[in-house]
Amino acid sequence: MPNFHNYTQIAVINNSTAVSDRDGSTMVEALNMLLPTFCKDWFISDVSAVYIPRGATALPTDIYYMYLMDNTDVPNAVAYHDFTAGLPYGKVFAKTVLDNNGVMMYEPTLKKPTVAQALSHEVFELLVDPLCNAWWMNNNTATLYASEVCDPVQSNVILINLPNDVKVGLSDWIMPAWNNIQNTTGPFNRMNTLTAPFQIKNGYAIVIKNSKVTSVYGDTVNPTTYSHSKLGERFSKRMSCIPPVSAKR
Repeated sequence: MPNFHNYTQIAVINNSTAVSDRDGSTMVEALNMLLPTFCKDWFISDVSAVYIPRGATALPTDIYYMYLMDNTDVPNAVAYHDFTAGLPYGKVFAKTVLDNNGVMMYEPTLKKPTVAQALSHEVFELLVDPLCNAWWMNNNTATLYASEVCDPVQSNVILINLPNDVKVGLSDWIMPAWNNIQNTTGPFNRMNTLTAPFQIKNGYAIVIKNSKVTSVYGDTVNPTTYSHSKLGERFSKRMSCIPPVSAKR
């Protein structure tokens, strides 16, 4: 089996009619501005993204794949990463994001979900957990937390400013200190809004306690973001989803 943590690139493959090649390449340009910081934070060898335009038939090998698609193939999901047939990959559903009060790359309030945010969210999480099977233990509460580095700060937006006043909103992420219950100094997320291990704000986590899988929501999670995971799919897919109206948070 390949050592996925030795991969140095991730291909963002545009199979969506909703994402123009211009928008797709812009999102990847913004992603590449943030990836060095993310990789340094998580002690990962440098990884860069390469944009693959619509209609391309030749794909690079020994590389992660992230697909831009139109409509979701899993109920409620706007994006996910998975591991199947011996390979990690991810999907982002652009039309599903746009149909649920989202925008492509940026809006001034930073409150609406963006396709670019969903893309960066899944890229970051795939890099940390390519096998889609890792959990972190909170020893104080005997609780396992899914090792999803963007979920606990799901609604936080890191703004990337590109040339010609082009703005792209990408995903925040937790830091390694977040899953160390003994860490008292942090930082616990890149935007430095969290103050303790296993704290959740503007997001959620999937946990296992007493052999039961549940969702745990931060008090300030934004209901317009895709912040609920479909538990029935949780063990095979790590997903960002549209919250049901009844979702507790």
